Amino acid sequence: MITLRRATLDDADFLFALRTDPVTARNSLQPPPNKARHRRWLEERLSDTATKLYIVEVDGQPIASGRLDCRAKGVWLNLTVAPWHRGQGHAEKIIEALVAEAKTINAPEVRAIVQADNVASHKAFLGAGFTSAYLVEYVRPL
Repeated sequence: MITLRRATLDDADFLFALRTDPVTARNSLQPPPNKARHRRWLEERLSDTATKLYIVEVDGQPIASGRLDCRAKGVWLNLTVAPWHRGQGHAEKIIEALVAEAKTINAPEVRAIVQADNVASHKAFLGAGFTSAYLVEYVRPL
């Protein structure tokens, strides 16, 4: 069973490992950070009342992270599944759990950005009831 718990500074190493995984880095909109910059980012997110950062667990073991960024027009959802748990059908359930959390903060809608070639994420979001608002959002890394 998937459970969400709020992230803490104690989760810094796990979150850094997820963020710097090569597949995650390739699908991210930002380049991977160094450890010090990631720690600052984590401290900022944990103190930001508009951000809800979660550790996703199965049987008490962390398998992913999830984040809800609350904005005026809705909530932006972000998730990263640990490499050793990909392909096991967790992503769709994680998305559904994060959407349930978004409902508790009365968000008018939940949005996510997925890279055009990230087939697994597209399948997970479509399976969780999302529809594409745009055909493709183009991104060019610098």
